[in-house]
Amino acid sequence: MNEKKEGNNLIGLIDTGATISALDKKIIEDLELKSNDEREIFTAGGLLKVPIYNCSLKHENKIIELEFIATIIGDLFSFNALLGKNFINKFNILFLALNARQFNCSGEINIHVR
Repeated sequence: MNEKKEGNNLIGLIDTGATISALDKKIIEDLELKSNDEREIFTAGGLLKVPIYNCSLKHENKIIELEFIATIIGDLFSFNALLGKNFINKFNILFLALNARQFNCSGEINIHVR
């Protein structure tokens, strides 16, 4: 059974050094997301085994499926997600020092609970 929960705004910081995106634990808890996988990832603190969460991310008219890990972000910063290479690749974002253009990363998150 899939349950759709909508209307959560996501403000994210693009993190080009992160392989997978991270979402604040409070959002994951509020939406009662359940992990559908577990994976080992490399962090600054070493190798960690973490739960993986899937959701649909809507930005403007584009909707993508994206994997997230949970972390504490919102209490420390004014954003609630770190958007890693999986986000960059799905949206096909190219960063250039010359002729840079602004990319508005705020959007609506649509979560499909599995």
